[in-house]
Amino acid sequence: MDISALLCDYDLTKIDSRYRLVIIAAQRARQLMQGSTPQVNSKFVKAAPIALEEVLQGKIEFLVGKEAKAALKEANQARAAEARARSRPAGLFTAVDKGEIQKDLAQFIDDRPKVEPPSANGEA
Repeated sequence: MDISALLCDYDLTKIDSRYRLVIIAAQRARQLMQGSTPQVNSKFVKAAPIALEEVLQGKIEFLVGKEAKAALKEANQARAAEARARSRPAGLFTAVDKGEIQKDLAQFIDDRPKVEPPSANGEA
């Protein structure tokens, strides 16, 4: 199967422009380069033509319009939450723990033995 043959008769109802086709294929190619398994058996070796073939055969699902914006927003929020969780090392104190520790430290009692200064009378 030749890519040029697939390009000539791709379905305009699914993909409204060649620009969108290129963007979808580029995103899929990135996924393939990061280790995703191809959805088609292809004679091609490189990620870009394999991705283009997958998209043209309808093996890849994609979102457009409002659904795509909502999915992107949700993914960004999930990524941000994951980054916040990773940036806080495990085992450190939470804000509640810190408040309790500060309260305890404020009530610290000095239990060191008191040493009285030598008197001026010369008594030792």
